[in-house]
Amino acid sequence: MTVTEVAWATTPRTGFRNFSWTQETMKEWDKVWEALWKIGIKWEWQNGDWYARRYGDVYNKYMVHNDATRLDMTIPMPGRKVILEMHRNLSIIRQY
Repeated sequence: MTVTEVAWATTPRTGFRNFSWTQETMKEWDKVWEALWKIGIKWEWQNGDWYARRYGDVYNKYMVHNDATRLDMTIPMPGRKVILEMHRNLSIIRQY
C-alpha cells in the first residue's frame, strides 16, 4: 500500500455543500455588513439580489426586482464568491 492509499483510507472525510443563509449566518453577517458600511463599502443592487431585513430576532430574506424602495433598512445577502472578492480587496487595502 502506498502512502497516498494509507492517507486516503485513514483520513476522515470533510463534508462540503453549497453555502446557504440561515438565521444564525444572517445575524452574524448583519454585524459584518455594518462594519463594512462604516469603512465605505457600498452595495450596488441589481434585480435578483437577495436581501434580509431584521424583525426582532428573525431575519426575513427576499429578492428584489425593480423595487429599490424595499431596500430601506436591509442588508445585502451576497453569495460566497462576492464575499471572497470583498475579503481579497480588503486584504489588499490592509497591506498599504
